[in-house]
Amino acid sequence: MLKVFISFSGADAPLVNRLQAIAGAMPGIEVYRFDHDARPGIQLAEKVKRAIRAAHVVVVLLTKTARDSAWVQQEIGIAEQASKLIVPIVERSVDVPGVLQGREYVELDTNDPAGAFQRAAKYLGRIDARMRAAAKRVADRKAVIAGVTLLVGSIIAIAAGADD
Repeated sequence: MLKVFISFSGADAPLVNRLQAIAGAMPGIEVYRFDHDARPGIQLAEKVKRAIRAAHVVVVLLTKTARDSAWVQQEIGIAEQASKLIVPIVERSVDVPGVLQGREYVELDTNDPAGAFQRAAKYLGRIDARMRAAAKRVADRKAVIAGVTLLVGSIIAIAAGADD
């Protein structure tokens, strides 16, 4: 399961709802939004840090309002520190902040956000497929190692029994 954290400005909640609906409808993708995870009494900053660290990918919805959001900037910094893959979705005419400069991004046309969100979701689906393939290879390797270990143990036991 690919865990996706969405970083956004609260003013963009209607756009995020659409993004979440598109990405969340894809099998194998779990979308996390801090505003849908009520934990009264918990420090908001700590909740966000934990969620970003638990995510595989951080999608940043960078709109005019999000560009100036201290929270969005902080979440990008936390994702960078945690070496998370950051997938920016950038509104047309918004300058990309320094930490995201040089990264490929999905351009967002606010008149047709579904197109950008579908492209981003398709990319997330490819990441999920690669993760599943890698997990299968690891499981296959573990099965081979377990089989070889069992075989070697059996040979040792037979050899020890033959010495008696």
